[in-house]
Amino acid sequence: MTYKELKVQVSKNAQVPYETADRVVEEVFQTIKSVLRKGERLQIPMFGVFYVKARKPRKVKTYHKKTKQLPFRRIPAFAPALALKHEIESNTFKEE
Repeated sequence: MTYKELKVQVSKNAQVPYETADRVVEEVFQTIKSVLRKGERLQIPMFGVFYVKARKPRKVKTYHKKTKQLPFRRIPAFAPALALKHEIESNTFKEE
Protein backbone atom coordinates (compact mmCIF):
# COMPACT_ATOMS: atom_id res chain seq x y z
CA MET A 1 0.00 0.00 0.00
CA THR A 2 1.28 3.44 -0.87
CA TYR A 3 0.86 6.64 1.11
CA LYS A 4 -1.79 7.86 -1.34
CA GLU A 5 -3.64 4.52 -1.15
CA LEU A 6 -3.63 4.85 2.65
CA LYS A 7 -5.32 8.26 2.39
CA VAL A 8 -7.90 6.89 -0.06
CA GLN A 9 -8.63 3.95 2.26
CA VAL A 10 -9.03 6.24 5.28
CA SER A 11 -11.36 8.43 3.23
CA LYS A 12 -13.52 5.42 2.30
CA ASN A 13 -13.54 3.84 5.77
CA ALA A 14 -14.34 7.09 7.60
CA GLN A 15 -16.76 8.19 4.87
CA VAL A 16 -15.18 11.63 4.63
CA PRO A 17 -13.92 13.59 1.60
CA TYR A 18 -10.43 12.73 0.39
CA GLU A 19 -9.17 16.22 1.29
CA THR A 20 -10.20 15.73 4.93
CA ALA A 21 -8.59 12.29 5.12
CA ASP A 22 -5.46 13.72 3.48
CA ARG A 23 -5.14 16.44 6.14
CA VAL A 24 -5.83 14.03 9.02
CA VAL A 25 -3.34 11.37 7.87
CA GLU A 26 -0.70 14.02 7.20
CA GLU A 27 -1.23 15.54 10.66
CA VAL A 28 -1.00 12.13 12.38
CA PHE A 29 2.40 11.47 10.79
CA GLN A 30 3.63 15.00 11.51
CA THR A 31 2.65 14.53 15.16
CA ILE A 32 4.47 11.19 15.38
CA LYS A 33 7.60 12.78 13.90
CA SER A 34 7.35 15.72 16.29
CA VAL A 35 7.10 13.42 19.32
CA LEU A 36 10.09 11.37 18.15
CA ARG A 37 12.18 14.50 17.44
CA LYS A 38 11.72 15.44 21.11
CA GLY A 39 12.99 11.99 22.11
CA GLU A 40 9.64 11.02 23.63
CA ARG A 41 7.62 7.81 23.30
CA LEU A 42 4.25 7.52 21.63
CA GLN A 43 2.19 4.63 22.95
CA ILE A 44 -0.92 3.58 21.05
CA PRO A 45 -2.93 0.95 22.97
CA MET A 46 -3.52 -2.32 21.11
CA PHE A 47 -1.13 -1.15 18.34
CA GLY A 48 2.35 -0.47 19.71
CA VAL A 49 4.96 2.03 20.80
CA PHE A 50 7.04 4.42 18.69
CA TYR A 51 10.28 5.46 20.39
CA VAL A 52 13.81 6.71 19.73
CA LYS A 53 16.66 4.26 20.04
CA ALA A 54 20.24 5.38 20.73
CA ARG A 55 23.05 3.72 18.81
CA LYS A 56 26.47 3.99 20.41
CA PRO A 57 29.49 4.88 18.28
CA ARG A 58 31.09 1.74 16.88
CA LYS A 59 33.78 0.52 14.53
CA VAL A 60 32.88 -1.52 11.45
CA LYS A 61 34.87 -3.13 8.69
CA THR A 62 34.16 -1.92 5.18
CA TYR A 63 34.06 -3.93 1.98
CA HIS A 64 37.72 -3.01 1.38
CA LYS A 65 38.72 -4.39 4.81
CA LYS A 66 39.30 -0.95 6.26
CA THR A 67 37.97 0.08 9.67
CA LYS A 68 35.47 2.91 9.81
CA GLN A 69 34.06 4.70 12.86
CA LEU A 70 30.27 5.12 12.87
CA PRO A 71 29.08 8.06 15.02
CA PHE A 72 26.43 8.09 17.74
CA ARG A 73 22.96 8.05 16.18
CA ARG A 74 19.36 8.31 17.25
CA ILE A 75 17.00 6.20 15.19
CA PRO A 76 13.23 5.79 15.26
CA ALA A 77 11.94 2.39 16.35
CA PHE A 78 8.59 0.64 16.72
CA ALA A 79 7.59 -2.15 19.08
CA PRO A 80 4.26 -3.78 18.21
CA ALA A 81 1.76 -4.44 21.00
CA LEU A 82 1.06 -8.03 21.93
CA ALA A 83 -2.54 -7.62 20.75
CA LEU A 84 -1.33 -6.56 17.28
CA LYS A 85 1.09 -9.50 17.13
CA HIS A 86 -1.69 -11.94 18.02
CA GLU A 87 -4.08 -10.40 15.50
CA ILE A 88 -1.56 -10.68 12.67
CA GLU A 89 -0.51 -14.16 13.74
CA SER A 90 -4.10 -15.45 13.85
CA ASN A 91 -4.90 -14.29 10.31
CA THR A 92 -4.20 -16.71 7.54
CA PHE A 93 -2.58 -14.94 4.62
CA LYS A 94 -3.23 -16.02 1.07
CA GLU A 95 -0.13 -16.09 -1.06
CA GLU A 96 -0.54 -14.17 -4.27
